[in-house]
Amino acid sequence: MFFYEYIRPPCVEVPFSNKLISIRQWWPLNSMCLDKNIDYIAREVCVPNGWDGGFNRCRFSEEKISFAGAKKRCENEKYPYGDKSSMDDWKWAEPNGEFGDTPECGVWNEEYWQWAKADCTVSVKVNEDGNIAVVHDPDLSFANEDREGTEDYFKVHSLVDSDNNNFFSVNWTNDKYPKPSNACAGSNCDIVAGSCHCDVNVVSTPVFTQSSLPTGPDDVIAKLKIGSFHPDWYDTTPGSTYIFDSIVNSVSIYHQDGGTDFDVKTIFSIEFRGETRFYKNIASSIELVVGGYKFRNPPYFVNWAIPQKQQMIYETEAVLDTYFYHNNVAPFLSNLIIKRFGISNPSPRYIKVAASAFKTGSFLFNESMKFGSGKYGDLGAMLAAIVLDREALSPVLDSDPTYGSLKEPLLKFIKLMRSMEFVPNAEMPQIKLEHIDQKLNQMPYRYPNVFSFFLPDYSPSGPLSLASLTGPEAQILTTPTIISFLNGMISLIDIGLHECFGGFGRTIDWWCDYNEKEWFEEDSQSSGHLNFSPSDPNDASIIVNELSLLLTNDRLNDDSKTKIIKQVKKAMKDTDDSNAGLRLAQKLIVSTPEFQSQNQMKFSGANRPDFEQPTPSEKEYKAIVYIFLDGGADSFNMLAPYTCSNGLYESYQLERGSISLSKEELLEINSNNPDQPCSVFGLHPRFNQLQNLYNKGEVLFAANIGVLTEFVTKDDWYLKHDGQTQLFAHNVQAEEIQKVDIFNEQAGKGMLGRLLDILSSKGHKTNAISVHGESNVLVGNTPVIFVDSSGVEKFNPIPWSDDIEPVIKDLNNGMTSTSGLFGETWSRLLYKALGENKILFEALKDADPTESFPETHLGEQLLTVSKLMKIRNIRGSDRDSFYVSIGGFDNHSNLKSEFDNRVAEIDEALGVFAAEMDVQNTWNSVAVVVVSEFARTLTPNSGQGSDHAWGGNYFIAGGLVNGGKVIGDYPTDFSLKSPLNIDRGRLIPTRSWDSLWNGIVEWFGASERIELDTVLPNRANFQSVLFSKADMFRSPVVSVKGKIEFKLSKMMSNIDESISLAVVNVAKGKLEDLLGKKKLKKKVKARFVDLEISWLKSSFNESKKVMKIECEIRLEYAEEPKVSSLAKEIKKSMKKDVARFKDLGEEFKKMKKNITTLKVEN
Repeated sequence: MFFYEYIRPPCVEVPFSNKLISIRQWWPLNSMCLDKNIDYIAREVCVPNGWDGGFNRCRFSEEKISFAGAKKRCENEKYPYGDKSSMDDWKWAEPNGEFGDTPECGVWNEEYWQWAKADCTVSVKVNEDGNIAVVHDPDLSFANEDREGTEDYFKVHSLVDSDNNNFFSVNWTNDKYPKPSNACAGSNCDIVAGSCHCDVNVVSTPVFTQSSLPTGPDDVIAKLKIGSFHPDWYDTTPGSTYIFDSIVNSVSIYHQDGGTDFDVKTIFSIEFRGETRFYKNIASSIELVVGGYKFRNPPYFVNWAIPQKQQMIYETEAVLDTYFYHNNVAPFLSNLIIKRFGISNPSPRYIKVAASAFKTGSFLFNESMKFGSGKYGDLGAMLAAIVLDREALSPVLDSDPTYGSLKEPLLKFIKLMRSMEFVPNAEMPQIKLEHIDQKLNQMPYRYPNVFSFFLPDYSPSGPLSLASLTGPEAQILTTPTIISFLNGMISLIDIGLHECFGGFGRTIDWWCDYNEKEWFEEDSQSSGHLNFSPSDPNDASIIVNELSLLLTNDRLNDDSKTKIIKQVKKAMKDTDDSNAGLRLAQKLIVSTPEFQSQNQMKFSGANRPDFEQPTPSEKEYKAIVYIFLDGGADSFNMLAPYTCSNGLYESYQLERGSISLSKEELLEINSNNPDQPCSVFGLHPRFNQLQNLYNKGEVLFAANIGVLTEFVTKDDWYLKHDGQTQLFAHNVQAEEIQKVDIFNEQAGKGMLGRLLDILSSKGHKTNAISVHGESNVLVGNTPVIFVDSSGVEKFNPIPWSDDIEPVIKDLNNGMTSTSGLFGETWSRLLYKALGENKILFEALKDADPTESFPETHLGEQLLTVSKLMKIRNIRGSDRDSFYVSIGGFDNHSNLKSEFDNRVAEIDEALGVFAAEMDVQNTWNSVAVVVVSEFARTLTPNSGQGSDHAWGGNYFIAGGLVNGGKVIGDYPTDFSLKSPLNIDRGRLIPTRSWDSLWNGIVEWFGASERIELDTVLPNRANFQSVLFSKADMFRSPVVSVKGKIEFKLSKMMSNIDESISLAVVNVAKGKLEDLLGKKKLKKKVKARFVDLEISWLKSSFNESKKVMKIECEIRLEYAEEPKVSSLAKEIKKSMKKDVARFKDLGEEFKKMKKNITTLKVEN
């Protein structure tokens, strides 16, 4: 037996129609409305005459049928007892065959929808944002007759009942609609549960008429929104047949039955992007019965009653088609692909040529060679246009300093292997590369995120940024990747493809450092070798010139050639190795800007400044550790409501549904803030260490923070951000939260970069350090130091290798202003990398931490940060900003499990980091700020994930953080009625990032108004809600310790220890009086907190009659005091008033105090 399934062609439906009828399920007893013209959704229930219920026959089991087909089938059926049947209303339906069927169907299909001949109407609910929810009102009077008082009755399906909250956006005419806040604007709607419940009419009108014909295909696309099947597919019965009429302005017109009137049945056909499309001449609008408000009848693919996988596929394909045929796709793709073909800043003309080839599917070269299929979206035609355009081929452009690009690391590596004729080991013919994604930040099929390895519009600081040009590849040219790249190339050249000494090959031997040079020279000890041989291996000039041609397209400038030839001759003279000169030339050329970019370069004769060894700072140390949770963290599962007076936890559960956390899972923390809606909040269950730190007062949560131009409402949020930012785009929002400069007043600089610039101008020694590649937040005048999270790799680690660093630096020395900007960018980055690498490698060798850090991505980064803090004196820094990041937060599916893993990683790493900072006595000097580009929607999606949202909850940790509480404005309502919920739980932030950073910037040392306005250019728009330093940090305790010696003269005899202690106690009281005086506070510029004096020893000089009492003193201040003034005032005061000690007894005739040491304790 064969069964066939009918697959409907892709076709949308609309929720509002004048041809609605009821459908029902026998179990559960549900009902809703359906357009009777929609085919193959429900089954028939045939009702015998005089009966109040019906049956379906086994031979039609599981078959779905149209309403018309069901009606016809029932009228032709004879049921038991000779009764005729018909399609009629029914109270019950037998789903397992009718009486007398032998055998019974054996399949209970009571959950299937059945046609019911009962009227059905549809109304709408309109919320404050103009979103609507559809409400069905099927006539259930007969079906529920005699059922009163029982639970066994039909009800409207929850998807479309009057209580449903399935709101979605629609296109209102002139953007006007009734709102609950204005009493539904006179529309005669009822206000029900915070929305306007309104009756509606379906209005269908023709769009084009005889007097207003379409002006062309674009006019049809712009005005017609309902598609049609091919006219030939319609019913051929009289009155239904379509006849072709004419073609007007490239639009084909079809009328039903060959008529000429333009009505809603008229079909238009156009050619669009190489395909034929058909549209009905109809505008279907929904009009509120009173008030004249209208919106477009919204189409949908997935039927509400019977959702089918095929419908979802159709909808997905329709979405993809919308993107694919969008006008921006061709120039967008053209720009991106041109950049990947070596031209980082293509002209608008170039992009237009490539985009035209994509749209037309054709490219003509030299008026003779044609490429492409002639179909829209032909990539072959577009690629031909890109590689054959004059901008790609003209040699004249090589001399333009703005032309070209930096080369991608992986392509440079492959270029060396190909041009130098790499030959694999015969026993290992398949080339395998190890950890190259970590060493080069690139590896096929291992993109770190949806934006590939680098952002297409990235502009590195320096000559490219100053010229407003992009250099995408520079984003992965950090100190670690530059050193790793050069080491990998040197390793390949010297010992073949191997993992030893930073090589890119597979592990062949674990004892790299113990093997001699001769061991590596054996072919079997690597995966392969470079096999290039110059035409004359004994002529240095020939070697260098041939390598220049193969590796730089002969762009290598003459001065560089001369320098390299000199070094090659020396190498050939100094060794018996016949290939020593060739290998040295290869190593030197791969370091040149001509190999690293597509530029021509020329030396200026000026020396490029070296990276200088800093001197230690004497100022107080502070550090900000900026941890970026890349992807949009689900912050309302980081900090959830728990004990709240307004039912907020229940609102949270209702909105979050399957991705909410139960109270049994959440970790309780007190809000310690009466202004919050909850006395107790719940932390994510994996935040065990964070809970401990919070309870110790070392973690502070800030609620509902996000990117804002100014204060906004549900009515104006879009208007106030449109054109200024893209609120829900990863790359844009990541840039916004790192720059905190939404109006671009400090163009090109990051927030921490600006902060460090100000502190540097005030005499601080600042460092901007990234342990996770490029970031916008650190960009400023302070050069960014890049350190790999796995540690610092020594440059050129091969033991027997010559010291080539001086020559490499000479080949990248000062260039003229007409030299290529991409080559200049490489040389600047190289100098910086070599200098940083040398200092950090030596310093970090002995900077091992006390605590054991987890071997996770975040754990390794914070381990590196802790080591760098430990060597801050070697780096000479008193103000550090660190950039740390982990990804994996873009959880559009499986959110709970994925987020659980990420939170566990954060918690473990942060707990160990805090402990290590305590050991280093640095925790009071650190602020760890954990942020993400945006939060995630409260409402889950169909994949058990959540989507891009807006305002979120973030936290700050540190020893002096004023923690153990939640500040900001945690939402008081999560429902759609909330004034913050714009849709699906996307919450409007109540505080901007300016608010959060204001207090941190003050604490870090930029407290003047002009300084704060420079760091946070938009803070004036949020003056009333800016957090201050006092809101976010406790006063620090600075310890001053030293030794004090009391001398008592004219003593007749020695005194015992108890008398000495009495002297010390009196001295303590007198000192406390002195230290608390306002006059002394003014002089030492710090507020006194506490004092401790402890006796050390006493001695008596019998001949001089002098008693000495030595004590240790420890003072605590809220700020760092001026120690010299403090010592002077204490000594002066104690000498002045000997009577202070008279209560010790008459025998103490004279007492002096001498401070031998007094210093600030780090």
